[in-house]
Amino acid sequence: MRVLMIGRGRSIALKDLEKYWGEVEVLDTTRSLKPPLKKFDLVVAQEPLRIIGLISYIHSKTFHEKLIYEVHSDYLPHLGAPDRFMAKFFMKRAYAIRAVNKTILLRLKDMGLTNILCIPSIYVRTEEFKPLKPPEERRPLALYVGRFVKQKNLTLLLSAFEHVLRSERIDAKLILVGRGEEEGKLRILVEKSPLLKKAVNMIRDWLPTRTLVDYYNSAAVFVSTSTHEGGPRTIFEACACETPFVSTRTGVVLDYAQHGREGFIVNWSIEEIAEHITRLLVDL
Repeated sequence: MRVLMIGRGRSIALKDLEKYWGEVEVLDTTRSLKPPLKKFDLVVAQEPLRIIGLISYIHSKTFHEKLIYEVHSDYLPHLGAPDRFMAKFFMKRAYAIRAVNKTILLRLKDMGLTNILCIPSIYVRTEEFKPLKPPEERRPLALYVGRFVKQKNLTLLLSAFEHVLRSERIDAKLILVGRGEEEGKLRILVEKSPLLKKAVNMIRDWLPTRTLVDYYNSAAVFVSTSTHEGGPRTIFEACACETPFVSTRTGVVLDYAQHGREGFIVNWSIEEIAEHITRLLVDL
């Protein structure tokens, strides 16, 4: 089978997909908007929005290909009316739609769409992401790994961690690993707070897997405060390293994790997030 994948970057599962699909060609729309002018058996689009959605739709119609749109995050309610209309237009004309969690599945059904497959977006190489240090040997360290963007709601994480430091007076640290357009805003917030300035380390880069595994194994808790998500995959990477998490109520975490077992699933509340971060930090 010959497959064209259209999105922002290459899938981390590409090598495994090639084993099952055969020939896979990728159009990275951050580098080029010109798809190959040839027929594929299947077109897989990372999202049904504007650029990616339109390129995928035109290609599939031009070459009479089956088209699958993927919805990797619960962003549809946050779209303006024109973008929401466009997304629905594209998805109604697709061969199938892939929802990566049950929340997105229900959202798509509410839009009147029926050709939906719910296939979770969990891809973790457990031969690499694995426990190297038992929890009792870890530092009072909280960790976030991911993009520095509005969706990740990192201002809430900083506010909650400042609450931890102020209320509990514990010598805890927070490491933020990633990149994104909110980097400057986050750095200013850290600099303005004497407590955060001493406790927060921002690593503005994408780290090699082995280095990332070491960070997961150093942390007492992984924290995700996103407004909406597909996964996030990083929570499952943390769990593979036996690092418990505190996560807001979003993403595939709701489908597979249990509150109080692998970690804590909480509301978007500074106090509630801080309470559960503290619980995992002091229980070392």
